[in-house]
Amino acid sequence: MELSQLPLTREFNLNDVVKKYQAALTNDCLCEALQTHWLTYVETVFAGQEPIDIEKEQRLAKKLLYNPMEVFLCNGDPQVVFEQLKQQNDPPNICGKVFKIGEPTYSCRECATDPTCVLCIECFQKSAHKKHRYRMSTSGGGGYCDCGDHEAWKMGQWCDMHTPKTDLTSQGDTNMIKNPLDTLPQGLVSSAKQLMSTCLHYAIEMLTWTIPDSLPESFSMAELDSDDFVCMLFNDEIHTYDQVINSLQKATGCTNKQAIDHATTVDREGRSAVRSGTFKYCNEAKNIIEQSTSHEGPHRKPLKVLVMHRTVVAHQVFAQDMLPWLLKVVSHSDGLRHLLCSLSLQPQQKHEKNWSILEQIMLHDCLLWKSARVHTHQLFMTGILFDADHRKQFAVLFTQRFSEMFSNYLEDEHEHTASILSETVQIFTVPSLVRCLVRDHDLLVIVIQAFLSEISTRKNNQGIYSFERRSHERTHQIKRSQYIFYDLKYILTVPPSAENWQENGGKLIESFLEGFKCFLTFLDGMQGMDAVVRKTGQHLEFEPEWETAFNLQLKMEDCLIMFQEWCGSNRAVLTEAYRATLEKITNSNFPSVDGWGCKSTETVGKHSAECIKYDVSMKKVSIHAPLTRLLAGLHLHLEKYGQIDDIQKLQIPVSPVLLMEPSLDALVLIVQINANMWRRNGFSLISQIHFYHNVRCRSQMYDQDIKMLQIAASLLESNQFIIHLLNRFKLLSWARENFNSAVEELTAQKITIIIDELLFLLIIIIGERYVPGVGQVTIEDQVKREIIHQLCIQPMAHSDLIKNLHEDVNHETGAELVVRDVANFIKREESSKGLYELKPEFYQHFNPFFYHYQKTDQSKAEETQRKRKRLAKEDQALPPPEPPEFTKTFQPIIHLLDCDVMIHLMTTVLSRTRSRSHGSAESHLEKVFHLIGLALYEEIRQSKNEAGSDFEFIKKATTQSTNNGDSLYSLLETLVQQTADITLHDAQKDMLIWTLQLFKTVKHNENEVSTSVDSLDLSLLHSKAEAEKEKEQKRKEQAEARRARIMYQMSQLQKKFISQNANLFEETSSELNRSQSDMDISQPISTDQHVAIGHRQGALSSVLLETQTCILCQEEQQIKHDEQAMVMSGFIQRSSVLSKCQRWPIENKDSYDPLFMSPDLFLGAYTSTCGHMMHADCWQRYFDSLVAKQRRRLYRLQSISYNLNKGEYLCPLCETLSNTVIPLVPPPAYLTAANQREHTEASTLSFNEWLDAMQKTVTASTKNSEDSDNEKATLAKILTEREAADLQKVYDYVLDDPNGHFEESICQMLKKYSSDIYSVTFDVLVNPDDPRFPIMTWSAFGAAYTIQVIEQQLRKGCKPLFGALTSRQNDALKSLIRLAAVSSQINNTDIVKQHCLKLLSALITKEQKLKEVPHILDIDMFHLLTQLVVASPILFFDGQWPTINTVSSGGVSDLHLVHLVLSAHLVQIMLMANPSRQDQSMEVEGERECKLLKIFNEVRTMAGCDRQGESQAQSQAQSQSCNVTEWWVVNHVTKACLPFLRCCAILFHFITGINPPAQLQECNIDEFVSLCTYLSLPTDLSDLFNMGENYHQLVASWCTNEEVKKLLVSVLPAGAGHGGNLKCLSNPLEVNHLLHLPDDYMELINAMASFKCPQSDGDESRAPTMCLICGTMLCSQSYCCQTELDGGETVGAATAHAQTCGVGTGIFLRVRECKILLLTGITKGCFHSPPYIDDYGETDQGLRRGNPLHLCPERYKNLQNLWFSHSIPEEISRSLEHNTSLMVIEWQHL
Repeated sequence: MELSQLPLTREFNLNDVVKKYQAALTNDCLCEALQTHWLTYVETVFAGQEPIDIEKEQRLAKKLLYNPMEVFLCNGDPQVVFEQLKQQNDPPNICGKVFKIGEPTYSCRECATDPTCVLCIECFQKSAHKKHRYRMSTSGGGGYCDCGDHEAWKMGQWCDMHTPKTDLTSQGDTNMIKNPLDTLPQGLVSSAKQLMSTCLHYAIEMLTWTIPDSLPESFSMAELDSDDFVCMLFNDEIHTYDQVINSLQKATGCTNKQAIDHATTVDREGRSAVRSGTFKYCNEAKNIIEQSTSHEGPHRKPLKVLVMHRTVVAHQVFAQDMLPWLLKVVSHSDGLRHLLCSLSLQPQQKHEKNWSILEQIMLHDCLLWKSARVHTHQLFMTGILFDADHRKQFAVLFTQRFSEMFSNYLEDEHEHTASILSETVQIFTVPSLVRCLVRDHDLLVIVIQAFLSEISTRKNNQGIYSFERRSHERTHQIKRSQYIFYDLKYILTVPPSAENWQENGGKLIESFLEGFKCFLTFLDGMQGMDAVVRKTGQHLEFEPEWETAFNLQLKMEDCLIMFQEWCGSNRAVLTEAYRATLEKITNSNFPSVDGWGCKSTETVGKHSAECIKYDVSMKKVSIHAPLTRLLAGLHLHLEKYGQIDDIQKLQIPVSPVLLMEPSLDALVLIVQINANMWRRNGFSLISQIHFYHNVRCRSQMYDQDIKMLQIAASLLESNQFIIHLLNRFKLLSWARENFNSAVEELTAQKITIIIDELLFLLIIIIGERYVPGVGQVTIEDQVKREIIHQLCIQPMAHSDLIKNLHEDVNHETGAELVVRDVANFIKREESSKGLYELKPEFYQHFNPFFYHYQKTDQSKAEETQRKRKRLAKEDQALPPPEPPEFTKTFQPIIHLLDCDVMIHLMTTVLSRTRSRSHGSAESHLEKVFHLIGLALYEEIRQSKNEAGSDFEFIKKATTQSTNNGDSLYSLLETLVQQTADITLHDAQKDMLIWTLQLFKTVKHNENEVSTSVDSLDLSLLHSKAEAEKEKEQKRKEQAEARRARIMYQMSQLQKKFISQNANLFEETSSELNRSQSDMDISQPISTDQHVAIGHRQGALSSVLLETQTCILCQEEQQIKHDEQAMVMSGFIQRSSVLSKCQRWPIENKDSYDPLFMSPDLFLGAYTSTCGHMMHADCWQRYFDSLVAKQRRRLYRLQSISYNLNKGEYLCPLCETLSNTVIPLVPPPAYLTAANQREHTEASTLSFNEWLDAMQKTVTASTKNSEDSDNEKATLAKILTEREAADLQKVYDYVLDDPNGHFEESICQMLKKYSSDIYSVTFDVLVNPDDPRFPIMTWSAFGAAYTIQVIEQQLRKGCKPLFGALTSRQNDALKSLIRLAAVSSQINNTDIVKQHCLKLLSALITKEQKLKEVPHILDIDMFHLLTQLVVASPILFFDGQWPTINTVSSGGVSDLHLVHLVLSAHLVQIMLMANPSRQDQSMEVEGERECKLLKIFNEVRTMAGCDRQGESQAQSQAQSQSCNVTEWWVVNHVTKACLPFLRCCAILFHFITGINPPAQLQECNIDEFVSLCTYLSLPTDLSDLFNMGENYHQLVASWCTNEEVKKLLVSVLPAGAGHGGNLKCLSNPLEVNHLLHLPDDYMELINAMASFKCPQSDGDESRAPTMCLICGTMLCSQSYCCQTELDGGETVGAATAHAQTCGVGTGIFLRVRECKILLLTGITKGCFHSPPYIDDYGETDQGLRRGNPLHLCPERYKNLQNLWFSHSIPEEISRSLEHNTSLMVIEWQHL
């Protein structure tokens, strides 16, 4: 219904409405006037019946609703007034562009305050950050560009477009800053204020209205009496698409497509009207939907459905639409925007609680649907957040209401991105604003308390958080609540400076500490969480829930680090935070604290310590101890304020022993797990330990535990500390002299492992100093050491290296800044990954006991380093690197090395190793050597200390003795002397010698010793190494001399034998040359005759039959016609890779005739093979077993890499995807070898005679087919006696053996292949009665198309025609061409003759052709030739079923066929030539007209190319501009016919077995002459046309065909090629390529950012996908763009596109994910690495790393080869077979 037809709009007058508004404004009743008008027209505009006309609604809304308000506001023409207001605005210094979904964003990794600070593409391109290190990503929608925000950038705050003017920024007078409201004209402010206030109130009131059948009280005049309702379905994040679709079909009876449309609208907009009518009618649908969805999903909540009055819905739609209109109006003026912001923040007197508009939006956000939320959030994004004052007011209001909003969010059913809380990233990331909120409004306390209020309900009786798997709903809320850690991270991103802490009298300190204590309360609940007890009697029955605790740990890890940074930035804050943490630890409920009161005094040697009696293997233990780990982090900051000595002043009696208990318990637990003591506790514990050491968690778990032990070691006396370790490790008895392993409760094997772990822990505590605050190092030194040890394992790619490094809070590892200092980046190929290789000088920093190594990493690193040393002929010792010096705080740790208990442990290990006592191990010895090395390094360092040192390792190691009187030093000497008696490998021996030599050097030169180990006297080690080296060299020399003697003797014997049998070798050599295999093309042969066809055909030696082995039964068999059938795995697939118009589907595949192939080659059947052969019976049994196995499997366990229902299977040997078997047949030369040559040579039939006979045959058969008596024409009736005799002589060889037929099994396999290619090509069931069935074996859908594809592959790769075929290509061509040659064995000769005559009629009939026969320009000539060569031997065969001799022989008949078809192809080339494109640079003066040029002109003149459709003036102009030269014609025709000749050479090579010339087996630019020679053709192509008048008339009939003339008229006058008709293409066909892609991925992703879903009214596509074949953009993986195929399947946009563009196979680029999508069929696909790589040679699928990407030509070339070689199905099959995660993807929906 048009606007004029609406009864309510007839009386509408814009001026009258505006006057009413103005009068109401004067009378202070504008609100009532507006509401009255809206009540009148809103329902008219927005309450239309389905389907809704969006454009009509917009037109009506603009005219009836918005135009009156704009005119009233402007008091004139809105366009004029708005333009005037815009000119009053100041140039913006802030970009503020709001990002759409998928739009590219850029963050500078050097200058951004945090990763949330981003630039749009326009600002980035014109900023200084483009030359910095930056990260690229795609926006999720909703954020805005931070260009111009000085708090977002450390430098380069503005781009060139937004740089502020210097004269304005230099003004210091604040009075110069004008109020934006002053720019508004007089009278506009009051009207705008009233209008905006009313609109805002109306919009928010209607959007938050919850009564579905009435309007708010402000619309008291409205009465909703009509029974007109809609059933409104709302969105949630619980139910799936399928659940919604199924419930809609049940409730409304709609079709699947309609249900999908509703579900898509619900997902996109948040709600959709699924039914309209009476209340009862809609309520029925509501009840059905609720019932069908109440028991689905983890929450068991039904879908939200409301029955709403249509008028209420109309007003809500208008209210939602009004908000964008308001924002559009205020975008014209800064003053209007300022006014809108002020009104939004003002308390509303109309509201019962006096809430402002923004408060109502924030607190009622959970009541809004998705699209309404988007529009309300835009008020913040485009208005309030751009003004500093309003942003601060909004932030304060947001903070005050945060707890209520958080509670609402937990009960909400929408994602976090759709919640009002997602706006925290816009508020809490502004440092100055955050400090204000923390200081004045307790932001930290409010945020943390909001989280605590939710999680506190999950505490157990001990006050520790406990999570169970049973309560799904509560777990869901816990997961939602964890988003608050992102808010905390935003708040803590930038620590305050010293000046910031002192603002407002230091109030920030007080407020922050209150928030920190709240955070400690949360950590206290995690302390001791998920404690476990060792299972000893039986295995754990149920795996406990442990994931939630680690999710909390992962989420809060950045917050822990940031709290430490904030605390460490101020002395007073650090002191109070440290005190508060100690107090919380004292009162914590950690399991081992229970044993604090139970102590025992333990003694080792002369030293004792009071230890806590707590057995980890018997009592509860937990690896969660965030409080003590936080304390460890705070402790490292104490030294920079000189507070280490003031710890006692905190007056909190906490012993270091108690502080280290949680960390020590966790480490002992891991030790016992490694000793297999916790095997009965299930996989949950193993998983926890894995994450404990994982790079994502270790920085705040494992690393902090090590720091805590180092803190305890620095605070405790060294002997006591080690005794505490021995006590907790239960090794006190082992450390005593009277140790007896037989009486220990632990087995010797477990004790050995525990000892090894204890020594390893001591090495870590003493040697790990590369932590700022522990050692005197920087963060750069720490990162360098991590990189060194990763590269000591193996050279690594950049991404692999980064994955093994810890990321900071900004997701930076720091590796890129320092990696070049320690490693060389080597990139061997452009397309390969580059690898970092460690510089040789840094190998000395390798620590074999690096604490971040896993067991496998440690073993691999040691093996790599020892291998490197062996190659360098160095000793195998891996000494410890010299560690940096401890800081003053941790300096006491070095006394662990020289304390009495440590010396006792070392001597105990050495003495028990010497005596080979029970419990000793080689690994113990290696670690003791390492500890001794560390001690000697400290001795060297301390000896240089001018202030003196109390480090006495040398003194104690040489004087203290065991009960046997041996000191540590003497034990080392004894071990060196007894190396023959002790089982030590070479590396340990070398390490022992190194340790002793260093010991000696330090001992004897304490005052002169150098810190460099390289200068030490290692004479003992060197002498031993030299002796071994000399021994090995001598052994090698002896072996080489013996080998030389044997080779000399063999050479002499060979020469003697050859000299005695010279004649024999000559005969053998000549015989080998003669008997070279007819199929061998790997080497050129020496014969001079290389002609494949005609009477000059090259000589054939005896044809050798092949013998093949079945891969299933391993039996050998010759390939003969009368033997059991053997087959080869093959794969047939439809193809369009040669076509220029991939979108051509077959209009009617049931009636499509494949006899004549279109020159565009729009559809072909490509056959490939892996080359593995089987008996037909063996293959059948194998396939039947697969079918039986598949039937026994459950559906979910069935393989999806192949589809048995379509005959697919995997090759039994190589697992290549296959769907057919290709029968193997003998070479055609073998079948005709007995008499082929004599008949070929005897024939003297000329081309003209042959042509005349063929013309008569075709003419007579055509007439005969029209006779009523249906009498068959015989050869005698058709031809004269002489003609019949000559023609009979040509084909006489086919009649020699009438009894020769193929074995039955071979015929059956031939029929199977025919049926397979038939069904695959047309996607129909097999119908043997279909006349197309016999065509499929020998037509273009068999060998010809495959030949053309392979020829183009070779041409594309600039490879020789016969010298570069792969084994698979060679096997495929040989088997397919042989198969085509003998395919007549399964076809009735009458059918073959009919097809052959029809094919011939396309070329040799002079008069008007039959209607079903296409003209010359609509035929692909090579396909025609292939079919004629295969079918012509049957033409004059009288039997019903042919014999084995009815195959092509390469004789005179084949030569005449090539002559005929090539002539027709040359005419095609001449007709479709475009002389306007000739290269004029090659013209020469005096160029004469040659024979080919004359033929060229005559052909085009006969067809009317130069005159038809042109005026005389046009013809003369064209002749002057395009003077066709001889050179151009010869060059063009020769070049254009080359692909045809190359394909012919391949065809006849595999038919005849004649080897090609050597020139065709090498890369030869000029191969035309060689091809002509091989095919017995003249090199002067004009000779083909000198065949008499009959032939000239035949050529004329081709050119004068009416259809040809019509086609040329429609194409050629355009002058620019052949774009007018895709069927008519120039020759040669260019090789197809994939779409051209830009070099910079940034260009591609920016170009695709504006792509919108074509089915969603301009909505952004979630997964834009680009077809790389044709460049079409698609909305993939979305229900909105699903398509129903002919078979009824509903598929996604990419799958549907692949069916037309690639006839079932597709290759796509998912732009936002930078990922290649491969599809084949409907249900199979996989992802492939993209061609875009970063500077490190690596792809970035998903843009996770965000590095700049550029196109790699080599990778893209490989991708093109994958597509052009038809390898996509095989690639998909292998991916699905080896990657089970791909099985769950529904590829048909992509």
